Amino acid sequence: MGNLIVYDDIHAVLKRYLEHNLSIPVHIARVPNTRPQKFILITPSGGSTQSVIHATKNFILDVWVEDDEREAYRLAELAQAYLTALQGVHYGFTIYRTAPIGGIVWLPDAEADIPRFRQNWGISIRGHAITDETAKRSLETSL
Repeated sequence: MGNLIVYDDIHAVLKRYLEHNLSIPVHIARVPNTRPQKFILITPSGGSTQSVIHATKNFILDVWVEDDEREAYRLAELAQAYLTALQGVHYGFTIYRTAPIGGIVWLPDAEADIPRFRQNWGISIRGHAITDETAKRSLETSL
């Protein structure tokens, strides 16, 4: 059997990092039922394996600011700057590269009529090997 390679929860790391640096709520995968006046949503959107121990995790970053397109865009730009600065950082695992896939796009939330800007991202990270026994214990714990 080959190595079992797993990756840390990069989306949870990004959530904590952006909340700390931008001082606004960040949610993963779901828009909150009670929407804050401004918030960020990180939506996992695939990725690819780069080598035995490296992978790129893709995600969509949406920035909402109620009734203020300029503020929403400013926050999208700041989020981009902070995410780009993660390149080469170690968070218990190494982040090799963070890069937008395209630019910041105006995509207002039609249902809620709220300004929103979107950008797609790829982040290359290092995984770590676990044993078969560790994987089995983890599975049993989660069941």
